[in-house]
Amino acid sequence: MNQRLAIVATCVLLMCTLASCATHAPVKRMERAQHSAFQALQGTELTAAQIDKVDELCPFGMPQHVPGWDHGFTEFVVRDGYALEHSGQYRIPLWVCERLVPEHLTSAFPRKDHFRADPELSGPRAELGDYKGSGYARGHHAPAEDQAWSKRLLDESFYLSNMSPQLGGFNSGVWSQLEKRVRLMAADSEVTWVITGALLYDPDEEHAATADGWVEYFTIGAGVAVPTHLFKIVVSQKGNGDVEAVAFVIANAKPPSPYAYADFIKPVRWIEERSGFDFMPELEPAQSQRLEATAGQFAQP
Repeated sequence: MNQRLAIVATCVLLMCTLASCATHAPVKRMERAQHSAFQALQGTELTAAQIDKVDELCPFGMPQHVPGWDHGFTEFVVRDGYALEHSGQYRIPLWVCERLVPEHLTSAFPRKDHFRADPELSGPRAELGDYKGSGYARGHHAPAEDQAWSKRLLDESFYLSNMSPQLGGFNSGVWSQLEKRVRLMAADSEVTWVITGALLYDPDEEHAATADGWVEYFTIGAGVAVPTHLFKIVVSQKGNGDVEAVAFVIANAKPPSPYAYADFIKPVRWIEERSGFDFMPELEPAQSQRLEATAGQFAQP
């Protein structure tokens, strides 16, 4: 991967209504800090109970910032159903961790959409008005269906801190189907952890001939970033204690037709290198090489 020093957000909203298009002025951010001692500005400190909950929800430790990456002001939100780190700059979650067990996948309370801003965030956040008329869906990171075994957890999945703008056809199509397949995978495992997040990524930056150090993306509302790609990292522990991992990266767009989910598989390390996070920091080196450095196998349900 090229050593990119900057990422631009030329935030021009191209999603048009019937009569007009809304636009936003360009903004810039540093993708990487100028030195390796950079520390993210975090607006929340976790209590001991929250740390224990994060350990339960995140596989092999809470995702950690890679030195040299500038993620700006972030806040943690920890609930019984999921834990996340929220970007004040982009007003979307950088990652969301959840834990699935088979017995929670068979009981479902009826879904009642209750979208709303997250009152636990003290910094910039998405508001309902940001999505209104944008043409983008409020796309869950920790899916509502994963939390449907508890009425309270189901309701809490509708906080906008757990969402990012997703194209309607993507959200209700390939992304929804991937969520269902992950639940089928979880039903065959003793416990499954899922890390879902957003990327601002341009494949042109992979090649010297096309890289210019900038990535273009769009915003909606008052500055809610539209991810270029979404990812899911699925870590499953089988009944015999074996641990397996597979990760998917899908462009926030209409997928090619036909498509196969195996086409979206990437090594976990590929995602880490493009997001600036170490997603399973407590892995032993040998485990890290096996689970993160190579592409996992996708079990077709």
